[in-house]
Amino acid sequence: IEFSSKARRRLGVCRYRRRAIVLTSSFVLANSSAKVQEVILHELAHALVGKGHGHDRVWQAKARELGVPPVRFCSGVTMPPGDWQARCGGCSRHFSLYGKPTRPRFCRRCGREAGQLRFVLVGSD
Repeated sequence: IEFSSKARRRLGVCRYRRRAIVLTSSFVLANSSAKVQEVILHELAHALVGKGHGHDRVWQAKARELGVPPVRFCSGVTMPPGDWQARCGGCSRHFSLYGKPTRPRFCRRCGREAGQLRFVLVGSD
């Protein structure tokens, strides 16, 4: 198992050529050992079925065999906020993006009129 401090959008990845599972450092530090174990097993399922299966039925069967949900995304995890942030004027929900928004965004709860989001760059590494 290796760690990456650069990745921010993913929790982990299987590197087939290097025969390694790489976990995002910020994910590991901010989440429970149970969530980290779930991601390790998710990536281990990728390693065991081999490259080219993605999240197909073969991979899903292996994930079930290892005792993890056969889904692409792990729910209930904490990740660092993105550099671009906005707050909805209607409901005050907070929104975060890792990259500069390229199109208008809005809060789905409040709609296009009341929930128009204006993202601002708040910090970068």
